[in-house]
Amino acid sequence: MKKRAICALLVLVMAFSLLPVPAYATEDVPINATTFPDPVFQAYVRQFDTTAPTDRLSAQELAAVKEISVQGMNISRLKGLEYFTELTSLNCNSCGLQVLDVSKNTKLRELYCGYNEIRKLDVSQNTALRELSCPDNKITVLNLSSNK
Repeated sequence: MKKRAICALLVLVMAFSLLPVPAYATEDVPINATTFPDPVFQAYVRQFDTTAPTDRLSAQELAAVKEISVQGMNISRLKGLEYFTELTSLNCNSCGLQVLDVSKNTKLRELYCGYNEIRKLDVSQNTALRELSCPDNKITVLNLSSNK
């Protein structure tokens, strides 16, 4: 009986170890080509590495970023933006962007993304959004039903 209980417990432990573990922003985010592939955006985010340049952004440094303004910078993609979960304002006008994913930036209140090549913009997760400006893009459908 004792052996059975131990075996059952081991099976349960093994089964739980196979479940995927979500990534949390409590870990440092390296500033490199994997997390920030666009070299211009990568150089821009280095300014947020304020606690002795480490080429990593701590959870505290990420949380302190409320505004990102890369207007007019030649940025092909804003991959890495998802780490800035406390972001309230984003200005990426005239960057040449084709894709913009702000689904993880749920505290975003202002979004200026005009004069790009964006085809799809999903702001359904951005329920705090109060100001949106996206002229001169290639957006064919924009659903604002979850936004005030």
